[in-house]
Amino acid sequence: MKKIFLATLIFLFSSSIFAQNIGNNSDRLGDKQLKTAVMQDKSAAVVAGNNIRDNLDTLNSLELSKKLNIWRNTYNSTKLKNTSMTIDELYAQNGTVSYQAIVNVRYQYTVRESNK
Repeated sequence: MKKIFLATLIFLFSSSIFAQNIGNNSDRLGDKQLKTAVMQDKSAAVVAGNNIRDNLDTLNSLELSKKLNIWRNTYNSTKLKNTSMTIDELYAQNGTVSYQAIVNVRYQYTVRESNK
């Protein structure tokens, strides 16, 4: 009986030490800007920006990580928090105006931090 108790005690102690070496999970937030091509028409830039936003909504966690170029091990946890869009007006020296949509993306992911 003492051997079983001792073996159980050693197992519990060693597993808690092992768990401490693995680390803790931590949620992180990130921001990214995705830009459309430069367009001559403002409404076309708005449509292109909305297409980017709609596309982001359809991606799973892995696809979203790739699209946003998140190279850390995120444990398949990347998710959108929110998106917004602005339209930049670009003025050329010859007086022409072009437009570009900028989609601002706020996302969340989980990383494992080492206790070492």
